[in-house]
Amino acid sequence: MGTILQVEAHMAEVITQIVYPHGIDSPSITGHDVKVEIGFPIKNVLDTDVENDISTISIYPIGGMERNVTRYLREWCVISQPAQTIFLRLSGFDLFIEGAADPEQICLVQIGGGYYSYETVFGDTLNTVAMKLSAGIPGASFIGNVIKLPISLDIKTFVSTYALLGKEVKRQQKVYNMTVWAADVQCRAILGDAIDAYFAENTRQLLTADDFFIYFFYRMTLEEDMLQKNNIFKRSIEYNVEYPTVVMKKFNKLVTTDINFEIEQ
Repeated sequence: MGTILQVEAHMAEVITQIVYPHGIDSPSITGHDVKVEIGFPIKNVLDTDVENDISTISIYPIGGMERNVTRYLREWCVISQPAQTIFLRLSGFDLFIEGAADPEQICLVQIGGGYYSYETVFGDTLNTVAMKLSAGIPGASFIGNVIKLPISLDIKTFVSTYALLGKEVKRQQKVYNMTVWAADVQCRAILGDAIDAYFAENTRQLLTADDFFIYFFYRMTLEEDMLQKNNIFKRSIEYNVEYPTVVMKKFNKLVTTDINFEIEQ
């Protein structure tokens, strides 16, 4: 959907990769432990972490700093489309159910002017697909994964799968704050410089939850040395983050014929 939480989760994942380039089981770029959190840190926890040389990077949007930047055409695009795994093979009076009985596949048999179908579910096997599909065909029976048809003329078979489509309906730009809370100046500089350089270079990124792009535009950096109270060295890096709001729909598509469906814009 391109929600605030999805954007925050994406930023947290990226920052974690920046801080731990060799994985979270390896040392961070500072040589000390670093937490990456969504939302403003809890004061008591933050104070304890800093005392133990644990830095924190918090990610949160700034209230009231948002504007509408909608400007793209609204078109459906395919987000995902599972491959067909069930295949119907006709040989004389016998209809063989072959392949793998993955869920959400519609097996359709056309006999003359009649249509008979069954949509697979979790737990189905080729034998259960044959049993349930044959139950709707007058005069048909089944043995294992083979359906015995009453006639062998004017028969056509199809298998249909679902495709997940998404459409961007609006875009918004919100200011996000990536704040480094460190126990010393060096850790603050290492973390802050690495984060800022990455987002400055990689302004266009894929929002993996929806397969749409988000954009980062540098805004400002603020530093504060909170020595008197907490001995915390803070750097706030602000970026304008442009992201989409997306609606999703599942569409059924025949994958074994030449029929194409025109999707309403």
